[in-house]
Amino acid sequence: MVLASLYDLKKYRSLIKNFDYLQGVLSKTDFEAIEKGKHELDFGMFFIVSEYQTKSASESLLEFHKKYIDLQFIVEGKENIGYEPILSDHLDEYEYNSDDDIAFTQQPGSFVTLNEDDFALFFPHDGHAPCLHSDSNPRFVRKVVFKLPV
Repeated sequence: MVLASLYDLKKYRSLIKNFDYLQGVLSKTDFEAIEKGKHELDFGMFFIVSEYQTKSASESLLEFHKKYIDLQFIVEGKENIGYEPILSDHLDEYEYNSDDDIAFTQQPGSFVTLNEDDFALFFPHDGHAPCLHSDSNPRFVRKVVFKLPV
């Protein structure tokens, strides 16, 4: 997992295939105005714009993916994300939905806070539980999740 400011994303270019293309999309897209939903891109990438109220950590399970790296960032709001590394040799122990590229595991043990203009990169071994309260109250969040092929 990587957690940093979106302004520093270029420092992580070696971790992301077709980084220059991704950087172009990020710089040319108005994520405050673009419609919610799935947006297809080149190189097998896509992104999803969502709006929601955060939820309690007790309502969450860790998720992980095998085909995609998640690049998540907050356009508006703030949320906690549960995090727990999953050992690579244990990935196959969980029921995996290959159509949706997702599997769920246990509740998270550690948490990080994602603020506006921060990003998080989650790799296939990074269990993560997004959309959680950053305090005890639900909060509105507008978020973008890029799906980047491994």
